[in-house]
Amino acid sequence: MKSAVLERGAMISGPSLPEDIREFSGPPDLADEEEGEIPSLKEIERRHILHVLNHTDWHKGQACEILGISRPKLQRHIQEFGLTPD
Repeated sequence: MKSAVLERGAMISGPSLPEDIREFSGPPDLADEEEGEIPSLKEIERRHILHVLNHTDWHKGQACEILGISRPKLQRHIQEFGLTPD
């Protein structure tokens, strides 16, 4: 996906951004809700991939674009982490 900035000034406002970026709520919290501990990098990766898949309604092409990974790599992560649609 390519973008162009048409804003004047130092700040890009929400209406200038594509809708899917405006609606993206960001990665999930890093703190483990149950124990208050910081999860491993693998767990953060799992949560982020699942968050992006849910955000795109499991559209793997869009998820790959957001994550910056190939479709085979996304498929390996889905299998490795045992991810399924909610």
